[in-house]
Amino acid sequence: MPTYSSISFYSNTQARTTAVDLKIQAYLRGAEQILRSNDAGYAMRSFPLQEPAFRFADHLPAASCLRIFSVEKSCDGRRSFMAASYAQFWDHYQQLDPSDRHHYEIIREALPCHLYFDLEYALDCNPDACGVDLISQLLRCVTTALKIEKHIWDFLLQNTEGKQAPFVDTGVYTRNRAMRLLLSSKAGKTATLENTGRFGGAGKTSHEMFLCTLAGKAVGVRSWAYWDTEGLLLLNMRGTRWCGNVQREHRSNGVFYVADLQAGIWYRMIATKFHELPLHVAGRCLSEEQNWVNLQQFA
Repeated sequence: MPTYSSISFYSNTQARTTAVDLKIQAYLRGAEQILRSNDAGYAMRSFPLQEPAFRFADHLPAASCLRIFSVEKSCDGRRSFMAASYAQFWDHYQQLDPSDRHHYEIIREALPCHLYFDLEYALDCNPDACGVDLISQLLRCVTTALKIEKHIWDFLLQNTEGKQAPFVDTGVYTRNRAMRLLLSSKAGKTATLENTGRFGGAGKTSHEMFLCTLAGKAVGVRSWAYWDTEGLLLLNMRGTRWCGNVQREHRSNGVFYVADLQAGIWYRMIATKFHELPLHVAGRCLSEEQNWVNLQQFA
């Protein structure tokens, strides 16, 4: 790969990326209607059983981004299921009377998800325990990459039967697990899951907190486009609206990443910070006849 001074590299890279961004923006304007209709093209549907909901979502194009939710119909455990995009579900969910919110996210087997915990202990049996401190200690274990399965047993508390039990419920890691949603209560009960403002929740709207607390809302590629003559790969991301420029998520804008295989860089669209692509990554995408392009020609 040719070598350049840092000034030459970044000035020429900026010139190329400006041209690339203009090309991609023109493409997105033409594709905007299609991209926006991926979710809207499939109305939210309800099902009496879980499997039909799975089959419905699985037979749609991957870009539809439908997810499965359940709602408790009674205290005896009966549930119905819903297939909807996050946007569709939230529009429905926020309009419900709080007493009618008994909803759960289905964390589907074999699909990526965030690390999640179900934390609980008997308050009366542990008067000296502090829930905030316990969560902080657990988060320290997570952020320092300690083996969670080993340290779960460091968080033993007294249960209602007088026995020692872990603060972390290990029974929630089953396939197609239903996890109660923010603002929902169990059927027949009134206690809802609320934003305490701690652990990153301060200042977030109900909608923002709802999205943050979804375990199955993992980051991935929603759709992509590739221009082989220019060596450009465009990735339309799902599960995040994070913007490094403003250090927060956009409220509505989508996130697009560009991998410029000829220039050997990747970056987020409309950004000024470029990252070098490892040679072995770009090399797999470019044919043997294609070499790294001299950036001078884009100056």
